[in-house]
Amino acid sequence: QYLDESGKVVIDLSKKKYISNKDSYIISAGDFHEGLALVTEEEEIDYDGYPALRRSGYYIDTKGNIVLTENQVATKLGVREKTSLSIWDDEDFFYGFKHPFSSGVTISEIKHNVKVVVVDKDGNTKVKKGTYDGYYWFTEDLLSFKNPADLKWGYVDTNLKKVISYKYHDARPFNQGLAPVKIDGKWGFINKKGKAVIKAQYEDFIITDSYTYQVFVNDLAAVKKDGKWGAINKAGKTVIPFKYESYFYLCNGYAIVEGSDGKYTYIDKKGKAPFKTKYDDANDFSKAGIALVGNKGVYKLIDTKGKKIGTKTWKFD
Repeated sequence: QYLDESGKVVIDLSKKKYISNKDSYIISAGDFHEGLALVTEEEEIDYDGYPALRRSGYYIDTKGNIVLTENQVATKLGVREKTSLSIWDDEDFFYGFKHPFSSGVTISEIKHNVKVVVVDKDGNTKVKKGTYDGYYWFTEDLLSFKNPADLKWGYVDTNLKKVISYKYHDARPFNQGLAPVKIDGKWGFINKKGKAVIKAQYEDFIITDSYTYQVFVNDLAAVKKDGKWGAINKAGKTVIPFKYESYFYLCNGYAIVEGSDGKYTYIDKKGKAPFKTKYDDANDFSKAGIALVGNKGVYKLIDTKGKKIGTKTWKFD
């Protein structure tokens, strides 16, 4: 079920219209993005004499109407829908819906012939030979795309037209006008014109949100260099020194960092510690400036100055 902010049921997925037949059942219901949510159902079928699972997806709008189905797209493309046996087929098949909508489209693949498919909200499709990283999708109207001819990465728009040349060993989505790209084993950042803004010199970087794909948070990106983690701004200037053993990310202005002793402390967006206390376990600060921390299994709430909030404590294993 989908509820509104008051707790009222506005979409009830137990209704018959949301399953194909009596043997189908819903296995997942996604969040709404750009007015649509992805619902996936499953059923056991006979697939050319073999038992198989048919997994099929569709998008609903905020009124609960089914507005776009995998079968609708597969039929338009002239290929089969995917089943659990499709990976052994010699023919093409539509790999199905996998992502929320972003930049007005969703993205998938035609398997075996290795083609990327972009689908708009009306079910219209664009198809291009090549591959993309299935964990990511369009951000800021661009998609990181691998050219099948030389296996180099570049970027295409929502019409699958090349915008940034295929010349990178790896590439990731854009965030705030910048995208991480890999050259000779190191990551750097380019702008939407394909110009290198931050030289490729980092071993790794961290994203903080899988849908909006945030790399820069509070104008800082956590990156790894010479085996240590630090943070840079959008000009590539080091703001938080490279001295931390494990990755971190800023949340509501603060990051949790792990020391060589295995204890956790907090730093602000300038890399300074707001207080010196160390913890066995620490959690992100909320927007209200409250965090849950623990030592020796005893937990408490603290504010951004490290002071305990209230008198209550909790014990956890």
